[in-house]
Amino acid sequence: MVRSLYKTILLVLAMLAALLLVLGYVSYWVPIHLSSLLPFMGLIFPFVYLGNVVISPLLFFSWRKLFFAQVILLVLGLPFVTNYVQLDGGRDDLKESKGNFKLMTWNVNLMGYNQVNRQVEMESNVVRDSMIAEIAKKSPDVLAFQEFLQTPKQNHIRLIKERLGMPYHHVRFSHAKSGRRKSGVVMFSKLPIVNSGYVPFTGKTNNFCIFIDVKKGEDTLRIYNVHFQSIRFQMKDYDVIDSQKEEKQGWYRIVDKMQRAYAQREGQVHIVKQHTKDCSYPFWIVGDFNDPPQSYTYHTMSAGMNDAFRDAGFGMSPTYVGRFPNFRIDYILSPEEEWTTIQYDVPEVNWVDHRPVFSEFARLD
Repeated sequence: MVRSLYKTILLVLAMLAALLLVLGYVSYWVPIHLSSLLPFMGLIFPFVYLGNVVISPLLFFSWRKLFFAQVILLVLGLPFVTNYVQLDGGRDDLKESKGNFKLMTWNVNLMGYNQVNRQVEMESNVVRDSMIAEIAKKSPDVLAFQEFLQTPKQNHIRLIKERLGMPYHHVRFSHAKSGRRKSGVVMFSKLPIVNSGYVPFTGKTNNFCIFIDVKKGEDTLRIYNVHFQSIRFQMKDYDVIDSQKEEKQGWYRIVDKMQRAYAQREGQVHIVKQHTKDCSYPFWIVGDFNDPPQSYTYHTMSAGMNDAFRDAGFGMSPTYVGRFPNFRIDYILSPEEEWTTIQYDVPEVNWVDHRPVFSEFARLD
């Protein structure tokens, strides 16, 4: 009787886990407007996959045929798993090549002056200065920021240029708030910017995409800096997530915000993708996608491109360290041809809710 009950419970759990895993796979391809549920399946994909891994050995002794079916299902998901975990580590033989191109992106959370998503108890100017010092260690040729802050008292554009020796920049601000405080996306460059522009999103949003064309020797390279639709959690939402407030209404609000953001991101990724089709130069797409690798957003943007993490990453390299488990939501996508990724790094700094992402590329002759 006890064994029969155990087998029944195990069967139910295995079938449920397998169903969730299949839905997670499907979420990679299906546009958000066709299903508002699937993006959530992609969000929990790593946990569901791990759950299936744990259950599969138990099936071997009780449900042998189901065990083999589940093993096949897990093998089919290995390409998705490599979007989360890598064991390569890059190409040391090309790190000293002349003409290498270094790129860095960071959602800087208003340069540390935003208290909502701060991870440390430090003065804001100390957080900012620590960020700049971390960037200086990598010495990127092009630096992309999301949630960048500029005020009359805090001229961060000038500060970055002076401290990092990056004389060129291109910026797009959302709107001026009280005291003429502005935020938005910006790119700084050591290389001359020969062209720049803005890719407008439709609808009401404070998220942006900008691009610059830089001159690297004889090459012209384009870099897109994207900040796809944010969920815009407020402190009361984080209180619910942290279980400080147990309220159904709070979770309904959170789910509604996430669904709205998913829907807006679907349109935004297609706008950026369409814009890239008119680019005749090698181009990179970097920034905060606000979606994990198992998502329609990532699938659409990475199509026809290389993911620097997949090419040269090691371990899991989570880029989001806030209170909502999103793992890797900041990306550097590179051309499939002419350039190869030789280094990928996510420094383990926890000043704000995002970590910087750094990559180095070598030109293939």
